[in-house]
Amino acid sequence: MRTARDPGTAGGGSIIDLSSAAGRFGFALRSSYAAAKWGVAGFAKSLAIELGPDGIRADALAAVLREAADKGEADDGSHYDDHRLAALERLVTAKGLTEGPALQRRKHAWAEVYRSTPHGQPVELKPPR
Repeated sequence: MRTARDPGTAGGGSIIDLSSAAGRFGFALRSSYAAAKWGVAGFAKSLAIELGPDGIRADALAAVLREAADKGEADDGSHYDDHRLAALERLVTAKGLTEGPALQRRKHAWAEVYRSTPHGQPVELKPPR
């Protein structure tokens, strides 16, 4: 949290954690995975409370993953980047942060960042220049 509060990062920002349907409902024979995803949701809520006064938002995205699971899509990781992009698009649209051509430019930039970030590493999204 010290990094998030570093004076060099002043001006706020967002931390978005990726959860899954298991973080809300749990699944048989996947208790460790479900526990981890429940933890992600709790972590994001705690960060939101802790960092909110500094202008830093935090949330866990799971709705898009839950919808995919409801459609019967396998939770094998093969579509996670698509889900992340859909969730980010939904979030920025709902918050009125960007729209139209600017949203399309951001989606392309986000897709490139996801493709170039090694698996398991944090993804850092910066505003387009």
